[in-house]
Amino acid sequence: VSQQGINVLLNLFGGAVLNAASGVARQVNVAVIRLVDCINTPIKPQIVKSYAAGDTGQMLLLFEKNTKYSVMFMTILLFPLVLEAEFILDLWLKDVPPHAVQFTQIVLLESFFAVFSYSMATVVSATGKLMRMEVLGRFITLAGLPVAYMVLKAGGAPVWALVISLAAQILYVLYLFCDLRSKISLDMGSYFRNVLRPVLVLVSALAVCTIPQVIFVQEGVARFFAVGFTTVIVGAAAIWFGCLDAKE
Repeated sequence: VSQQGINVLLNLFGGAVLNAASGVARQVNVAVIRLVDCINTPIKPQIVKSYAAGDTGQMLLLFEKNTKYSVMFMTILLFPLVLEAEFILDLWLKDVPPHAVQFTQIVLLESFFAVFSYSMATVVSATGKLMRMEVLGRFITLAGLPVAYMVLKAGGAPVWALVISLAAQILYVLYLFCDLRSKISLDMGSYFRNVLRPVLVLVSALAVCTIPQVIFVQEGVARFFAVGFTTVIVGAAAIWFGCLDAKE
């Protein structure tokens, strides 16, 4: 309802052109999410098994590893896609719909934060206590619809509908994290050291090395490959030296 509701609002206030732009953004997003699912799929059963066996320590370890690996992989994928979205869409489509570039960038950023919720949802599902996550938590994402409607009705730009959806996703992740803390003994210090800090190291390294290229180099094939090459090399170095521990 939240995703298709945004499409209905875009159609209502902007017509089929905005729907086309949103459809392009969602197609790119689906391709990225499928790749990230390759990391989540083999770890989910182990998390559920550990919780069922009463091995909370192993479950938390798997939860942190799952989150870290998924988010790092997502980061490597997103940097060139977000920074070079216009160039990529020009290659892919003969005529790029208006707002498609902005929509794609925002939807991909929304997916970045959604990745945090995937591993959290696995742990919450293992506990069997789903009401807060699936009912109360979803009110947060649904609340984006009336807010987006009011903004568009007041004359706001179409891109605000996607920005509001992004904000709702971030709030949902924060809510899910609080819900998870109330269900299991989640150590905030450990989560920061093992998940958030490595992700910040990776994002910072990539931002420092790729954003100047986008600012100072003219858009084209050369810049696209330069950004992609830099992302892979710098990302691999940052992960190896700043994100993984000795065992990993």
